[in-house]
Amino acid sequence: MSRTKRPQGTSAINPVQLAVLRGRLEQIADEMDATLFRSAFNPIIAEAHDASHGLYDAETGETLVQGRKACRSLSGSWPLPCAMSSN
Repeated sequence: MSRTKRPQGTSAINPVQLAVLRGRLEQIADEMDATLFRSAFNPIIAEAHDASHGLYDAETGETLVQGRKACRSLSGSWPLPCAMSSN
């Protein structure tokens, strides 16, 4: 069995910790959904839920999690702006 090398200074995360962390990040994204839809003045966002947001990796712009009620088709354009803004 081959083992991949981890970058120096990092530690492995066990599956239970990973599941807890993932659940917490998903909950944060769901709270973002609820806050946006509740406070939006625009009926397209407030009623149709036509918006997209989430948590993204600061270096690569990859999507970590998204809210479950957001319009996922809009999220394809986020990786590039996220990666560009972190530089």
